[in-house]
Amino acid sequence: MRRISFFIAAALTLSSCSLARSQSSVEPTQPWPPATGTVVAQTLYGRITSVEEGGYSIELRETPIPPDRPEAERAAAQAAIRAFAGAPSLTLTYSGLQRHPENSGIIVEVYDSPEAQFMVDVQDGHVVYMQAAVVPRLGPAATRLASSELKARARAFLADNNGCFESLVDRLQFEPGGKGDNSFFRWSNPEPDLERPWNQPTFVQVGIDAAGSIFGYIDSGICYLHVP
Repeated sequence: MRRISFFIAAALTLSSCSLARSQSSVEPTQPWPPATGTVVAQTLYGRITSVEEGGYSIELRETPIPPDRPEAERAAAQAAIRAFAGAPSLTLTYSGLQRHPENSGIIVEVYDSPEAQFMVDVQDGHVVYMQAAVVPRLGPAATRLASSELKARARAFLADNNGCFESLVDRLQFEPGGKGDNSFFRWSNPEPDLERPWNQPTFVQVGIDAAGSIFGYIDSGICYLHVP
């Protein structure tokens, strides 16, 4: 497997939304809007608490962070990262557990290397995030690929590194974006999922520069989707 060139990823944004009343999350007999501090519901992702009166509430769904796994049990995660990067000798430093930056219902182990930061889903062992450490700017003489070629490379990267992408891609919504020499190709679930933390969109995204080098990767949980 060829080694991937890693560069810095763009800042991630965490979306939020108003707390919607629904039969699946709120009992019909419960007063509405709930008072501040009311526990509205308990879901797979944790407790949903009203934080503001008047119905304009933020969903707080937080999966409890478990204790760190013993070092021996983290070996598989490190092997997954090295396979993902195509770098069998990649030096990795364990940095701890946290919630996925784009899905607070997923707990990840964080590993740092000189080239990039990686996150591994502790539930299924897949690499779900990569943010490169440095993104050098392309010089004026650098070869810049057409957008169609960049998209094709991003898709090929996902086909090689995300086991769920190929089976879901035809049902996902493609959203291109970018700034300057950096492009971001995102495939997201077009249907809202009220059970997801913060009602975040479920997506997978690849960041790639104009020369075709991958510098970022985010999977907010497409393998957990139940897309008809």
